[in-house]
Amino acid sequence: MKKNILAIAAYLATALPIGGVAGGVLSSCSDDNFGPDPSRDWDNTTSFFASTDEVGFQTYYNPSIGRCGDPMPFFDPQAQDFKVLYLQEYDNNATYNFHPFWGVKTTDGANYQSIGEVLPTAESTLAQDAALGTGCAYYSEADHLYYIYYTGHNGNCTNREVIMRATSPDFKNWTKDELWTLKGDDYGYSTTDFRDPQIFVGDDGMYHMVIVSNLKFAEFKSSDLKNWQHVGQFNMIWDRMCECPDIFKMGNYWYLVYSEAYRAPWSRKVKYMMATSWEGLKECFSDPGATVISGDGVRSARVLLSSTVMSTSVLRANQTGREHSYATKSYSTPTVHSRWARYLLWLLSTTNSTQ
Repeated sequence: MKKNILAIAAYLATALPIGGVAGGVLSSCSDDNFGPDPSRDWDNTTSFFASTDEVGFQTYYNPSIGRCGDPMPFFDPQAQDFKVLYLQEYDNNATYNFHPFWGVKTTDGANYQSIGEVLPTAESTLAQDAALGTGCAYYSEADHLYYIYYTGHNGNCTNREVIMRATSPDFKNWTKDELWTLKGDDYGYSTTDFRDPQIFVGDDGMYHMVIVSNLKFAEFKSSDLKNWQHVGQFNMIWDRMCECPDIFKMGNYWYLVYSEAYRAPWSRKVKYMMATSWEGLKECFSDPGATVISGDGVRSARVLLSSTVMSTSVLRANQTGREHSYATKSYSTPTVHSRWARYLLWLLSTTNSTQ
């Protein structure tokens, strides 16, 4: 039972399960009526069964204009809902100003509501965040503020990519911290590739932020989500760029889910490492053997975790060490992003299965 649910959930995890049109309340395929498959004599026919599902499928969310990319899911402890930020993509993006953060929210993983633009790009073509790159959201109980750490991207600047942040008291009105940036070259990293920050709380009770650089992961830590200390770095696998890391602890294991962005098309997959400690997890990248959790043409999956989204069935499935590869659907370009994996845990948690 759990294996079947895992396979179905992983399939849905490759794209945000939203149907209908952008804006307002959006319903997923949970509203659809399903019937049994028609009887077919598979042994005595040579005709090809052409599915019409691809033509009429409305499961995968797209805004009414443009497309969505790089999903950044976040459980909001104040609103008690799940919010998924994404990069709003247009066919006619400006040369330097593109990819504002937009978002949707859900309380049940089946019905979604658009929250529109969350974080805009800068207006100037010379501003560091003329374009926005992938980041993450976090809520601070200490100062009652929401934080978004994001990538400021601009080829006009000395540093093409730096880490920036914005804060909000209500997840609606955001203030960019114009006086704060985290620059890779200040710590010996690349000025070109320094992006995709992801924040988690370690076993030490500190906030940890992992950032992607050129064939390296950079690690920082903080006690207050404001002041960050450089911890060090750990290697990526061989000569492969690993993007959009997602780090979390489930049960007794730490997981790092990432998108492998090697130059060969076959490597565009979502993979993960697991270990019993964070330090052990970092060492895994010196001994490659990652498990694949998505099919070809898909990359980047982040996982939604809250106190209600823990599943021992997922943990046991991951511990089998088998390679997982599922049929998937691209939602924007042939190469899709990896952070949908948290929906795997959310969908599994809602089954309440004890099998």
